[in-house]
Amino acid sequence: MRVQQDNPMVTIVIPVYNGENYLEKAIQSACNQTYSNIEIIVVNDGSDDNGATREIAMRFKDKIRYFEKENGGVASAVNVALKEMKGEYFAWLSHDDEYYPEKIETQIAALRNCGDMMRPVFGGFDIYDMVNEKITPCIETSPYVLENIEKGVFPILSGVVNTVTVMVHRSHFERCGGFNEQLISTQDYDMWFRIFRNNKPLYIPKVLIKWRNHPEQGTNTISSHHHNCDILNKGFLCDMLKKPGEIEEIYGSRYRFLFEFAEFCLKYRFMEAHKSALKELKKYSGTEYTGNPQLRECIGNTDGGKIICFGSGANGRYMERALMVRGIDIDGYADNSMSKWNTEINGHICIDPASIDREKDVVIVTILHNEAVLEQLKQMGIKHVLKETDLDRPIHYALPKKDRIKKFFDTVWK
Repeated sequence: MRVQQDNPMVTIVIPVYNGENYLEKAIQSACNQTYSNIEIIVVNDGSDDNGATREIAMRFKDKIRYFEKENGGVASAVNVALKEMKGEYFAWLSHDDEYYPEKIETQIAALRNCGDMMRPVFGGFDIYDMVNEKITPCIETSPYVLENIEKGVFPILSGVVNTVTVMVHRSHFERCGGFNEQLISTQDYDMWFRIFRNNKPLYIPKVLIKWRNHPEQGTNTISSHHHNCDILNKGFLCDMLKKPGEIEEIYGSRYRFLFEFAEFCLKYRFMEAHKSALKELKKYSGTEYTGNPQLRECIGNTDGGKIICFGSGANGRYMERALMVRGIDIDGYADNSMSKWNTEINGHICIDPASIDREKDVVIVTILHNEAVLEQLKQMGIKHVLKETDLDRPIHYALPKKDRIKKFFDTVWK
């Protein structure tokens, strides 16, 4: 199928329920797009806010197309828009998030440049923490992930897709159908899984939208969404295992896929999905284990020194697990926080950075924003320093040993 014109129309769909606090900014951000050939559809999913949502939408007059329906959930609201849309492309905008002005223009340009206008396209995003008034950019930097991010469902099963960044050609809905109205909060990722499957998604390493994290996303809502994500990922796993060759094409082997998927599910505490992946993983022998020499070479000969993870938080503990299951044990942690010194973490003592052997020890910096720490270690004269990204590819391509998997899942992840 070919795109019908040089500047195809893009339909921006905004489903909303009780959107009094944020809807105006969302619609305005859609109106502010530098790409001109757009239509904006707002679907009011039976709001019960005394007409506040309707009143806000009506302020935009002919800049939007407005629809109302009885409350039936987000999926049903988006499906109304799918039936009414005139554009060749579909883009989702949650009523409490915002597009940056060049979002649509950037995506259309990227599709033109890649030569395939049918590809699903997504990108980076900002997380706006309203409580602390802090914005954190989320642009994928992992060399391993970037190397595989355009392989079918890989980005979905790696947790790097934000729905509000996605734009897809309408023909994908003709093939996959509409959004599943039985799903309360995961209907978007169910759809992206279906669309990305057997396609080559296009990733734009640029922030496209502002995703708002606000107090109205209450504990009950978050807890329910987390459970729904767990069940959805369990379903993804079952679907993947049924189709011969798909896993191998994306991941190289089922062994790698199952381990990475189990690890991903545990990272986000999707325990039902994790149990299913672990059950499948236990069927495999360790014969596919490869790559440890490369990983060891990357870390280097410690010459009697120790392997130290700098940073005793979640990233540091993750690095320990990632190395341990592949046959390399760290010797301890270091941290700038005095409260951590001499405390035990996973059986290791956390030390004062001043105690690091400058000549022999290998220090792996696991802190995300690590510029200050790297400069600190340089000033201290520590010779062997690695960043987490230095180990990204070697870790992922060194498959885990079977004799360490049981220890990994049965003890470390308790």
